[in-house]
Amino acid sequence: MTDRNQVIRNTVNELIERDYRTGFEDTVLHRVCSALNEFDGSGQDFWNAMLIGRIDRAMEEFFYFDINLFELYEYAERMSKGPGCFVMDPRDLGS
Repeated sequence: MTDRNQVIRNTVNELIERDYRTGFEDTVLHRVCSALNEFDGSGQDFWNAMLIGRIDRAMEEFFYFDINLFELYEYAERMSKGPGCFVMDPRDLGS
């Protein structure tokens, strides 16, 4: 039976296997949220928990207190920001 934990695990593992790099709006967080939305519509709740720093809520409701999965998610985040990822040039911000 698939649950939120497994959806996150599958998505993150797929990104790691592809050596994924962040695009303009396509971050690891976005990819996981999209997968959760397809699964049970909970992507926005995950997005909110992660962006406002409610890791305790995310750990309970999405990672199911699986620290290994959380570390895997963090690894995918770090990897996605490596060489080849999208980076906004500060000159494009028009100060």
